Amino acid sequence: MATAHIRASAYASETLRRMAQASNTTTAAALDTILRERERYDFFASAAEAYGTLSNSERAEASADVTEWDGTLLDGLEETEA
Repeated sequence: MATAHIRASAYASETLRRMAQASNTTTAAALDTILRERERYDFFASAAEAYGTLSNSERAEASADVTEWDGTLLDGLEETEA
């Protein structure tokens, strides 16, 4: 894995060190995890914001689509297989 040096405040450095120690990992791995979690958070926050801009009819249509797709999940499976 390629590495790079970054400048960080004493607080950030110490916090990262403690988080890495608590999870029994390296600071690089802890930082990778933190960044991935933040990317995931940002993605879902953006999706929630976009959903919030939908009109009531658009929300109903999206809900109907999800219901229809959910109904296909068990297509062709016996009840005991599900």
